[in-house]
Amino acid sequence: MEYALLTSTLALAIGTALGGVSGTLPTTAAQVSAAVAKTARASNVPPAVARRVLAKAPYRKQPLRYLYTAGWIAGTRDRVTCAFVKLDATTADRAARFALSRVKNRARMLRKAKLSERAATTAVARGIRTACT
Repeated sequence: MEYALLTSTLALAIGTALGGVSGTLPTTAAQVSAAVAKTARASNVPPAVARRVLAKAPYRKQPLRYLYTAGWIAGTRDRVTCAFVKLDATTADRAARFALSRVKNRARMLRKAKLSERAATTAVARGIRTACT
């Protein structure tokens, strides 16, 4: 019961972080930077810190860099769930999968960005894990 609650709480935080995505993922560096700043402000995370995380994102494709940073922002917002992520490695994966499944027009959005659902989920989960370490 508590596990489901924590997973859904983290998924809600990811959903909020992905709230700026309305139909398409940002594809250029300028779009990604602007989207990260907007998402960070909406989540009460300093935009400058979020941009530094974006600069160190371990991906080359801009949409994956955005998803990674959105996962990091979600993980930063919810420190209680981070404790659980440290105990169980699959929590971040499940929360990322659940949050992405709730994004409207997900398949079309990922197809336009030339990403697989697995790559997107992995990027978000990796961002969460980075925030929680």
